[in-house]
Amino acid sequence: MNKGIFPPKEKWKKHVSIEAANNADYKRRLFSFIAMAIIAVTVLSSLVISNHQIYPLILTITLIFSFFSILIVLLFYLKTKALYQAIVIASFIIFMLIILLVYSGGKDNTALYWLMFSPLVAYSTLGIYKGSALLVAILISILTLLYGPDIGQAVYGDTEKSRFLGSYCIVILFAYINEYFRSQSFATLNTISLEQREKANSDSLTGLPNRRFIDSCLVPKILGEQESFLPMAVIMADIDYFKAINDNFGHDAGDKAIIHVATIAKSKVRNSDIVARFGGEEYLLFFPKTSLDNALVIAEQIRTNLANTPLKIEENTIPMTASFGVAEVNNINYLEQAIKLADQKLYQAKQSGRNRVIG
Repeated sequence: MNKGIFPPKEKWKKHVSIEAANNADYKRRLFSFIAMAIIAVTVLSSLVISNHQIYPLILTITLIFSFFSILIVLLFYLKTKALYQAIVIASFIIFMLIILLVYSGGKDNTALYWLMFSPLVAYSTLGIYKGSALLVAILISILTLLYGPDIGQAVYGDTEKSRFLGSYCIVILFAYINEYFRSQSFATLNTISLEQREKANSDSLTGLPNRRFIDSCLVPKILGEQESFLPMAVIMADIDYFKAINDNFGHDAGDKAIIHVATIAKSKVRNSDIVARFGGEEYLLFFPKTSLDNALVIAEQIRTNLANTPLKIEENTIPMTASFGVAEVNNINYLEQAIKLADQKLYQAKQSGRNRVIG
């Protein structure tokens, strides 16, 4: 079995999420994208309808093409809900539209004025890194058209070009500052929220996930990704004669016994497996994509290893054993029943003399 599901970052914590914060950021990007698409479609259609007779042919074709492209991207999102892909495609369309607008000059060479909204849209939809990359590409392209060789592009006055570039860079700067500190604040709040959730879902003594984690994190995760988990084996384990350890050696020894068993159990599982402290001296182990027969083998390995590894506290050597109940679940709707069945099998193991595996 593979080791390494623990410090510095336990693998089980990947199942702990902060959906509320992530959903808020998703909605921010979604509303920005939809607003951008609706405004773009409205403006483009208005420009074509009111000015097609006086616009150069290339500009009219560009506006019509952009109108239908943005509309198709919006419909694509509504059908697939693939927001990121829709934003990337829409951003590329707007990038090409900007280049062609600057190239053609627009009506009365007013194309440059339409670019002022792009930094805000880029950062609100793409985020700070991808948004910055898009704006750098736009800026380089505009500089090439304004100050590069003549390839048939519109001619702008020197004063107009310098004032536009100065204003555009200022807008980019303030949009960047705003997005940078927004993203930093969002990341900090996410980290704090995630740490709090991880703490609430972990056992303070062993660092294992606790019962709350199973109910609030693991079960919803399995519901959403059943093909990655099922069939799944469930093992319920309980330390034998735990009360005697507490009575004879003290509660500190009892705590060390709980940690000792947790350490041995963790050493025998894969990265995808989960060892949880279910309560008291009980542990609940989950083995995704594992049959009952394989789980019985794993439980026996843990049992044997524990029986051969006594707990040493100062001058005392305390024999350690545990009993195990094993069950298999093939349908997430029967997970609770499988846990109850594993608990029943554990009880049978206790009644049969302890230090054994029953499944």
